[in-house]
Amino acid sequence: MEPTESVRLPGRLGRSWRRLLKQGRRPRSTVHYLSHSWKLRSLSRSLAQALGESWEASSWPGDRLAVGVELSEKVEQLTRLLNRETEVHGRLAALAK
Repeated sequence: MEPTESVRLPGRLGRSWRRLLKQGRRPRSTVHYLSHSWKLRSLSRSLAQALGESWEASSWPGDRLAVGVELSEKVEQLTRLLNRETEVHGRLAALAK
């Protein structure tokens, strides 16, 4: 393994990302779009994991989820972050038009 390989993005993703930046008329907005999509993906995974943990904590399938306050707050916080990130992206997209 070459020393520079650890810094590179994996295969197809790295090539696609570089091609978008080189060909795009607005490289800054492309970077913003990619950053936004990565944030949403990360937050969605975290939310899915938190919901999975809350599902595992439930004792009976028909019951409301009997989870602790900490887990409930974690899910609420992740939901707020997803909503805020989507709202900010929508506003910036509207300003760019």
